[in-house]
Amino acid sequence: KKVEQYQEWLDTFPFVSKTISIVDILKQTNRSLHGDKQKYYRIPENKEAVAQQLFLYTMSLPQGMDLNNRMTLDNDALRLSIQWTVSKSKEATSLFEVFSKKAEEIGLTIELTGKTPLYQSMNGYVVSSFVTSFSFALLVIGIIMIITFRSIKVGILALIPNIVPLIIGAGLMTILEKPLDIGTVIVTSICLGIAVDDSIHFLTQYYKWRNVGYDRQKAVAMAFSYSGIALLVTTLILVAGFGTFIFAYFVPNINFGILTALILTVALITDLILLPAIIFMKGKGRR
Repeated sequence: KKVEQYQEWLDTFPFVSKTISIVDILKQTNRSLHGDKQKYYRIPENKEAVAQQLFLYTMSLPQGMDLNNRMTLDNDALRLSIQWTVSKSKEATSLFEVFSKKAEEIGLTIELTGKTPLYQSMNGYVVSSFVTSFSFALLVIGIIMIITFRSIKVGILALIPNIVPLIIGAGLMTILEKPLDIGTVIVTSICLGIAVDDSIHFLTQYYKWRNVGYDRQKAVAMAFSYSGIALLVTTLILVAGFGTFIFAYFVPNINFGILTALILTVALITDLILLPAIIFMKGKGRR
């Protein structure tokens, strides 16, 4: 009866689609034994009646089936399943605490299990580890660029065109109401690598022509001539490839394809517009 009270409390939440337990089976069996009268849709009044109805229900099951999916062999614990529409990790984890607290108030000992608690708690670890690894990746990329181009200033400035697309991508996620989960975190990692690759290609060509003796404007023009088309074509191929995920049926794959295509497009624009602007801005006041 405590479980029944707890289950009825859970059903009051608008996001709870359905609750299932052995209590429902008992109430249905009790109603069937009393001529399907709705007033008997309740738990029997004593333990003996409960035991007899459970035994009767078990005997009516097909061969090989029993109630072990709803209660333990020792009959000392039961399983209560909750189906809900909550998808956000923060909201889900806070509700887990509310459910546990309410169970303690009623006098029940519960243990939250299943894919949903596991997945929602895992999302928090994924996001926190993503922040750590992403920060470390930016630091390493910055150091490598400083070593490659032999300039601290260039190494730091070269990171700007690679970070801007990710910031814009985060804004697009908010506008499109896409959650930060395992699928969307992978998008950032992939796009960072590709954006850095484009920046290195462009800067390599630029410094190649600068070393020949060309001025900034001529060196940027030559970098466009030798790398611009290649960057455009490779980005189009990648956007088309990742864009095919839009036709998938698995929602995380769809989000992955949409966000990757959008961020890679923005990354190309920043590499072809923002990066040259930064190069000219670095000219100590000269236009």
